[in-house]
Amino acid sequence: EIPERAGVLVFAPQIASGATLLHVLEQLEQRGVSGMRLRVITALAASPGLKNLGERYEDLTIYTGCIDAELSADQQILPGFGDAEQRLYGLGQMNFVG
Repeated sequence: EIPERAGVLVFAPQIASGATLLHVLEQLEQRGVSGMRLRVITALAASPGLKNLGERYEDLTIYTGCIDAELSADQQILPGFGDAEQRLYGLGQMNFVG
């Protein structure tokens, strides 16, 4: 349970298509957290993912270190700096893009 007046900060290592973050935001919304109570921090975001999030959550505040213009066919951020989650958490094989 999240208190009614509590703010919520979500850390997303990267935002590519926005699908993963949309899922998290929908879960928070079901618990009554949205709008001004919510902030997202990410190291890297792709324009298509930001567009998807903005279409669904117009009042969402996102802080990012960098915005890259596009996604590859396999949904990797271009030019990007590789998979931020893999670098941060050491998951799987690291594939560095551009």
